Amino acid sequence: EFYTLPFHLIRDWLSDSEITVDSEEILFEVVLKWVQRDPDEREKYFGELFKLLRLSQIKPTYLTQHVKSEKLVSSNEACLKLVLGAVESHALKGENFHLGTQVNSSISSQPRFGQNMDVIMVIGGVSEGGDYLSECVGYFIDEDRWVNLPHTNNHLDGHAVVVTESYLYVAGSMEPGFAKNMERYNPGRNVWEQVSNLITRKHSFGFTEVKGNLYSIGGHGNFIPGFKDVAVYNPDQDKWHNLECAPKILRDVKVITI
Repeated sequence: EFYTLPFHLIRDWLSDSEITVDSEEILFEVVLKWVQRDPDEREKYFGELFKLLRLSQIKPTYLTQHVKSEKLVSSNEACLKLVLGAVESHALKGENFHLGTQVNSSISSQPRFGQNMDVIMVIGGVSEGGDYLSECVGYFIDEDRWVNLPHTNNHLDGHAVVVTESYLYVAGSMEPGFAKNMERYNPGRNVWEQVSNLITRKHSFGFTEVKGNLYSIGGHGNFIPGFKDVAVYNPDQDKWHNLECAPKILRDVKVITI
């Protein structure tokens, strides 16, 4: 059973950067339960295990109401200092976003693989000066804060976005050099990944997902008034295939799967 494992195995497990977990709060509770199984023997290890937690990934309210008030934490000056640092980091993230600066990208500040968070993502667009943007920001709903996310590899306006079970895909652009490109955001690794290009350079087209496959419908071309082509993308094969064309040109269309 997990809670009978010796200290060195628990330490090595927490040190593994590829742990898959729904939330950092769960890891904190796991450490507590492991110590509480044999407090006389294990309390001396709590501080070393606690410093392996990614406290900046724990919600501020949970940090102050549960972590900080835990006796093992409040009675340990080093642990308490880590909690206060994590609370401060949440405040700095908000300031960094408003200043337009990048947040800390160290391993300890990044979400673990599989960490579940409800996030609204805003991707690309046009700057006040009229430039196409590669910027990406996220609104973390539970924490009521905005965070700068990794930039896309392309400058985007008129692009289309679709979400699957595992990824977020962005395709097309009014910027000619990126009009054929498609990439996907991997939330588990917090990175953008290149995938196969669209068949045609386009922007302002319909983009939707059905049973894991992506469908591109119509749109504009940079030197073409409009398209009626329809194509399907299979993520497993990383390939696009043309389907039967629509009966007429479809420009600036919006599509949804029901």
